[in-house]
Amino acid sequence: MLTEPVVVSGTLRRAEDGRLIREIQRPRRETHTLYEDRVEITRPNGYSRSVNLKKAPELQALRYALSAILTGRIEQLREQFELIWSQQDSAWQIRMSPLDKDIAKALEALVLRGCSDRIEAIELQLSDSEMIRMNIRAPAME
Repeated sequence: MLTEPVVVSGTLRRAEDGRLIREIQRPRRETHTLYEDRVEITRPNGYSRSVNLKKAPELQALRYALSAILTGRIEQLREQFELIWSQQDSAWQIRMSPLDKDIAKALEALVLRGCSDRIEAIELQLSDSEMIRMNIRAPAME
């Protein structure tokens, strides 16, 4: 177990073909590409690994949820998750609990937090009481 959170810096974007791409700059350069059925991990040294999303159901849920939200397919999101929305002023949160029993064995909930029209944090609350949190910030203007 880690005694402190691992801080990762990079970018997260959605490609036109629907892939979600997380490019990590620190602590080491690495790219995670979420396809419909797999995640590919690559590093500049030539390392490459592909994992079927059936072996990583929490990533399967993340890909589906973000894709549905970013393309405005909220009804499809409701088919896969129980949604709980809360808002205070311009700050909001949506908690998505998977309806699929196999995904729910690995993922208790996916939580998005934001302000106005921006997502500021994504949390994967895993069923084993672990949590993965991604804070999202706009790139610094130079």
